Amino acid sequence: MNTAMKWVLISVGAIVVFLALVVLIFIIEMTPDRGEEKAVKENAKQYIDRHYSGQMEIYDTLYDNMGNFPDFTYAAKVRDTSNGVQFLIYDRNGEGAMGDDYAISALEEELEEAILDEIDERFVNISMISTTYTDDDLPLGYQGTTTIPSIRDMEFSEPTIGIWLTRKKQPSDERKVAELVTILQNEVKVPHASVIVHYQGMERGEGSYVESY
Repeated sequence: MNTAMKWVLISVGAIVVFLALVVLIFIIEMTPDRGEEKAVKENAKQYIDRHYSGQMEIYDTLYDNMGNFPDFTYAAKVRDTSNGVQFLIYDRNGEGAMGDDYAISALEEELEEAILDEIDERFVNISMISTTYTDDDLPLGYQGTTTIPSIRDMEFSEPTIGIWLTRKKQPSDERKVAELVTILQNEVKVPHASVIVHYQGMERGEGSYVESY
């Protein structure tokens, strides 16, 4: 075997080993730590015992290996069996101070139920609908309680209703969004909100339409 062929084989072997290492590291990073999952469940159970009655059940854990949640890496998934609200309990500061997003989850569910049929009546080709409140919309006083204000009483918050369509923008879309805004203001009576329609296949800067009040 000549020298050139040896170098080719060595190079190919090095590439294979490198790729194998990359795959192995990816698998490790994607795999949750069982100890961390157990710990967050135990802490969540103690949190539930302190703040909630017996209607809460832990049904799973969340491992945020993609960094979607800046406040935590592991969280317990919890369900309120009295109304079906699903929420997260997690370590708020990384030092054992547990918190939850029950209030945000309940508000988002209430808003979705109030507007979902109106969206379905006006749009087709929908791939996803989301209703979003943020931590800034609620003070920490609503941690650990099911007694929360209605979406009508959230005077200082501005939730976002996101609508993802599998088509380009059409001339009638602005009228449809304006109708949704009117319903939110006058019928649902949400003090402030934004409606964003996201489109597929649009040019940069033209991929969405927003109306707020």
